[in-house]
Amino acid sequence: MTDEIKVQDAGTATRRSFTVAILVVIGGVAGYYVLAGWPAWLRWTAVAASLALAALVLAFSYYGASFASSWSWRASSCARSCGRAARRRA
Repeated sequence: MTDEIKVQDAGTATRRSFTVAILVVIGGVAGYYVLAGWPAWLRWTAVAASLALAALVLAFSYYGASFASSWSWRASSCARSCGRAARRRA
């Protein structure tokens, strides 16, 4: 009897999400240099906005959703264990 390990492929949609996120970051960095005559805070805002948008795109990908679900499980697990510790002290 052999056990097969099946790895779920994220698929083409996730690859597209990664590509879009990378292009958004590249666009933000390019925007930093294009806005050379503008104030520095505005140039850095363009970079920060591109990073935030890239994170948002990745959050809705397959890996982003699985990452979020793993963190929500840990947070709820911690909340339960922290609540028990607080009740013991009271």
